[in-house]
Amino acid sequence: VERGIPLEVAMPAAQAKDFRLKLILEFDSIDSALSKIALDEAEATKPEDKANILRAVGNSVGVGELNMQVLRELRACLVRAGGNALAAEPDHWGLTIGFGRLLQAQGRLDEVEPLLRRALEGRENQLGASHPKTLASVDNLATLLKAQGRLGEAEP
Repeated sequence: VERGIPLEVAMPAAQAKDFRLKLILEFDSIDSALSKIALDEAEATKPEDKANILRAVGNSVGVGELNMQVLRELRACLVRAGGNALAAEPDHWGLTIGFGRLLQAQGRLDEVEPLLRRALEGRENQLGASHPKTLASVDNLATLLKAQGRLGEAEP
C-alpha cells in the first residue's frame, strides 16, 4: 500500500464469474461489507501470530491507519470492478446507482451526476415517473446536487 502498487484481488474463474454477478445484483451490499473489515478482528492460524502482526502494525502505522489504507485500496479495487461491470451492463440501474454512490462517497461528484441522470432516465422510461424506484432516483440526484451546492438545479 505504501509503495503505490494497486491492490488486485485474484480468484479462480468460477468465483470471478460469481463475483461479477454479485457486483451487478448486490453492489451496495459488497461496498457495505468492505467497511466492516478490521485488522484487529482478523483470524490467524495461531493466536501468537495475530499478536505478533498486531504488535508490528502498532509499531509502524498503527491498526487504525492500516485499516483505512486497506479499505481505501479495496474500494479502489471495487471501483475498477464496478466500472467494468457497468461497461458490461450499462442498463442495470441498480448497479449504476450503487456505483455512483461509491464514487460520491469518494468525493468524485463530477463523475456521479451523469450516472444518476442516466439511471433516472432509464427508470422513468422503464417504470414510469411515479414508480418508487424512479422517485428514489430523483432523490439520489437531488442529494448529489445539494452536496454540490446546486440544489436550485433540481427539477421539481
